[in-house]
Amino acid sequence: AIMMMVRHAGDPVEIMGLLESLKKDLNLKVHIDEVETALHRHQDADVVISVHGADRPGIVAQVTQALADVGFNILDLRSDVAGTTDKPIYIMQIEGKARNGLDSIQRALASLPKDIEVVLHPIDMLRG
Repeated sequence: AIMMMVRHAGDPVEIMGLLESLKKDLNLKVHIDEVETALHRHQDADVVISVHGADRPGIVAQVTQALADVGFNILDLRSDVAGTTDKPIYIMQIEGKARNGLDSIQRALASLPKDIEVVLHPIDMLRG
């Protein structure tokens, strides 16, 4: 999956037309949403969360839903699969902003199934 934000003077129908040959050549599915644009203020992550667990359907959804429920803003999420073919291990590293404090995040993560190992690392921000 690829998500892109594009600034273009045309409307969504015109943009879809411009992408038609590429869509056909690469057998892509394209969906376009028009969004209001404005400069956004960059947020610095204040927490890194490391997640390890048996690779299975739903692990990403469980972790990210628990974080969303306590207002955690995910700024970056990286994942990989390690281990062996017989016992794959899913690894996620999530960086984000703890809008409601670390305690709420720790409680949310503690409620996850015990087969998901989660470690929370606060980031000390040095400001000049």
